[in-house]
Amino acid sequence: MFILRLLTILLAFSASAFAELSPEVIRELESIDQEMSRVAVRGPADIALRDQAVLHLPSGQHFIPDATAAKLMRAYGNTPNSNLLGLIAPNENNDWTVILQYENSGYIKDDDAKEWNVEELFESLKKGTEAANERRRAKGIPGLHVIGWVEKPSYDAENHRLV
Repeated sequence: MFILRLLTILLAFSASAFAELSPEVIRELESIDQEMSRVAVRGPADIALRDQAVLHLPSGQHFIPDATAAKLMRAYGNTPNSNLLGLIAPNENNDWTVILQYENSGYIKDDDAKEWNVEELFESLKKGTEAANERRRAKGIPGLHVIGWVEKPSYDAENHRLV
């Protein structure tokens, strides 16, 4: 069993925030943008996600493979890991991005799921994001802020799955 985590990040950087970027960061982002244009898979398309799933990418969106996605994440002060599969974004108005990661989580015992503390997980995500903001600020990139769940994680005991 595996979980494909889709983390949606709303990017709301103002033009003035980007004006503070160093010339080196701007050149890095321009280079990555050119690379993304070369490697992007535009929907509609079916994209194999390792040997675990197929992403049915709709029209109007594009997929950026893992290697280029990792470069973009690092440029924005994030720390991608080997679980990164890629990014999905709209073809126009790049005001959101979905980060695709594979996590081979395995079996979850019902007893373990009952004791799972969603608020602890949320606080951990918040603290990790704030720590990463230091790297972002050093590059002149505005910080991200975790403000809440789109959907609070829960365990479906009847079907033995994490939602």
